[in-house]
Amino acid sequence: FIYSVIIIYSLNLLLGLFYILEDYKKTTLIRSEVTNFDNRNVMEYIKDESSAEKKIYPYLTPREILIKSKNKDFMFVSGLSEQYYAQCNEEGFWKIIRTDKNGFNNILSSSEYNILLAGDSFADGTCSVSEKEIGKQLTQKGFDTYSIGFAGNGPLLTLASIIEIKNHIKFKNLVWFIYRNDFLDLKWELTDQRLTKYLESDFAGYGIMQNKKKFDSDYINFLNSKKGKNKKKFSYKENFFELKFIQKLYSAIYSSTRSSEIDSKTFVSIFKILDQKNVIDKKNIIIVYLPGYLCFQKEKDTCIDEFNKIKFASDANRLKSINFIDYINNKNIHFKKLFRFEMPGTHYSNYGYEVLSNFVVEELIKKGTN
Repeated sequence: FIYSVIIIYSLNLLLGLFYILEDYKKTTLIRSEVTNFDNRNVMEYIKDESSAEKKIYPYLTPREILIKSKNKDFMFVSGLSEQYYAQCNEEGFWKIIRTDKNGFNNILSSSEYNILLAGDSFADGTCSVSEKEIGKQLTQKGFDTYSIGFAGNGPLLTLASIIEIKNHIKFKNLVWFIYRNDFLDLKWELTDQRLTKYLESDFAGYGIMQNKKKFDSDYINFLNSKKGKNKKKFSYKENFFELKFIQKLYSAIYSSTRSSEIDSKTFVSIFKILDQKNVIDKKNIIIVYLPGYLCFQKEKDTCIDEFNKIKFASDANRLKSINFIDYINNKNIHFKKLFRFEMPGTHYSNYGYEVLSNFVVEELIKKGTN
């Protein structure tokens, strides 16, 4: 038993040293590219920058809340209404967003939009400069866009967001981004009864938007609870003693099989609900598969398989699905430039979002959208 413990913790230590070295390399690279690098963690930043006039909240996602809370009536698809959030620091500075009355990252200027943009952090433009967010770029190109994207959203949370917002925002087109990790997110989402209820044809939703004050109150109560306590700074000591480096390795190995564990039938059921609940005319729905860094390297075949599953499901529901990879290859774009600092494990760069917005606009023009 003692030998086993020694071996396990030795392996965990070696993995920890590897992750620390990788983190150091990444931070060093970012520091060389960014002046006035802000090294504060989120709670330090909030403590320093919050004021009575501008209270800043940590960016707690709906996914994080649902995982931590098992209350069957406790449901969220967005943040607090009209509040500031410290969203992320991927480029050496903290990005602050202000939510609209629905709790999403938009400047709400109308109740009618050309595009409803749905998905995870890529649909939200997480970590990009505010004016380079994909929604704002589409608006600048003449397609008024309302984004309900939120970091951590998988397909069911995205479906829930669409259903909850559809009676409050009118839109001509639905553009749904599906990123690679949605396959892994979906595996967890299918175990949560609050989310699987959205797959029931007669379920109209929880009425989140029309009862936003009540849900905001629940959100605040959760933040103040033990489960919603403030995010702490990453601790290597804690990660060592809790064997989190081994857990991280396991998750990485496990996540590589995500697409094989989710079949096309699951996506068929999800896309079918869009029609059953009269969300929008089918011809105005576009499903976009977004590749990760490794889709252009050692996981090409896995990414092809993932897109094929999405395409099968969309074809079964007579929806249009397109692969962003094809556009990148056809335009002879070097894939590394699409990612922040040309590094794996990051969001798209400002240039990447520019390319993505051009791609979406071209697809909308093809189908005659104005």
